[in-house]
Formats: sequence, C-alpha cells, structure tokens
Amino acid sequence: MQIKASTANIDQTKANKMAYKDMKTSYYLICVLVFYSLQVGTSLLVNDISIMFDFVSAFAVSFYAFLFPAWFYELAAKKYGGAKKCD
Repeated sequence: MQIKASTANIDQTKANKMAYKDMKTSYYLICVLVFYSLQVGTSLLVNDISIMFDFVSAFAVSFYAFLFPAWFYELAAKKYGGAKKCD
C-alpha cells in the first residue's frame, strides 16, 4: 500500500522514462564494461564453453528483440513521415 501511495503522484511520462538516460555516460559505460568483463572472466573459469554461449546468447536475443523493432520504427518514420519525434 505504501508503494502505491508513493507512486500515485508521478505523472505517466516521468514513470515511463528510461533509467539509463538519466545516468551519467561514464556510469553507464562502466556498468557495461563490468558486465562484459564478468562474462569474459566467467568464460575463462568454466570448463564447458557452451554454457557461456548460452548465457551470452540470452542477452543477445533480448538486445535484438528490442533493437530491430526500434530500428524499423525509425526507418518507417523517415519513409512515411508523420511521426512525432521522441527521445
């Protein structure tokens, strides 16, 4: 109940804002590099490399699942116009 009450006064645009856009670029890059180095370091310690391929592919599939629709939206907006520009 307390969580619902604390988020009741936040407007919709503020609630739907992506967190990484508010981060400093240096923090974002450090986080990405740390996660990447964890993956590489773990792959060095694991005997069977297929485990790491499965782990990294889970991230890659998620990345592509969001990348391609956004890219197609941009292409359609350029080709057909009429779309509002958004951040």
